[in-house]
Order: sequence, then structure tokens, then C-alpha cells
Amino acid sequence: MKFKRSAIVVASAIIILLLATLIYTSNDCEVATLENGRADVDDNGEVNLYDLTLVSMHIDREYEQHYDMNCDGVVDVADLEVIVALRR
Repeated sequence: MKFKRSAIVVASAIIILLLATLIYTSNDCEVATLENGRADVDDNGEVNLYDLTLVSMHIDREYEQHYDMNCDGVVDVADLEVIVALRR
């Protein structure tokens, strides 16, 4: 009986964590494209090394959607790859 109760508590905790993750990561983020200008982080009209630098400075820091180019909920090397692909 104790095992069943413990299993229910653990399963409930996992479900709560999964729901919290879904709520936290579901947002109105739009993947960066040339058309929407999201990759131009410094808003100077160009996607260039400055944008790449700004995003790289936010890797392994508290999440900020502004620097999440691919909208996966984390700022990482994949976001840098988006900027490199879109630079002019």
C-alpha cells in the first residue's frame, strides 16, 4: 500500500512538472526570419556580427525570449546558427 501511494505521489509530481514546463515554454515566440527582422537583435537594420555577439552573451544565462531565435525555450548555439544563416 505504501508503494502505491509513493508511486502516485511521484507520478503526480512528474505530471505537474511537465505541465509547468509546457506553460512556461508556450509563448508567442516567432522564429527569426529575414522578413520579421527578429535576428536583427540590436535593431540596426542588418543581421551581422553584433547580433551574433549579443545572442552569444546570453547563452547559459537566465532565459530571455528576445535572444531565442528558434523559439525552443533556451538560448544556445542553435540560436547562433540561425543568425549565421540569416546574416547579410
